[in-house]
Amino acid sequence: MKVKHGKAIEQQCAQCGDTDKKNRKSQSEFLCLKCGHTDNADNNATKVIKQRTFEYLRSKAFLNGKTKRKKETGNVNQ
Repeated sequence: MKVKHGKAIEQQCAQCGDTDKKNRKSQSEFLCLKCGHTDNADNNATKVIKQRTFEYLRSKAFLNGKTKRKKETGNVNQ
């Protein structure tokens, strides 16, 4: 299963959800300007991806089977 997580993962705070380009202080440092949350930037991004994945899995689209899937090619009965 592939989940599109959208943009600005590296700029979104895993604690409060605020997204700002300035939250990413450096390649490795994350500091949320809204709530003050600090973390390693990669750890914060991992938490955001995890949160977005859980949100997707709880969504009505997923639960109702309305996810976009690639059509399989070929006939299985051949």
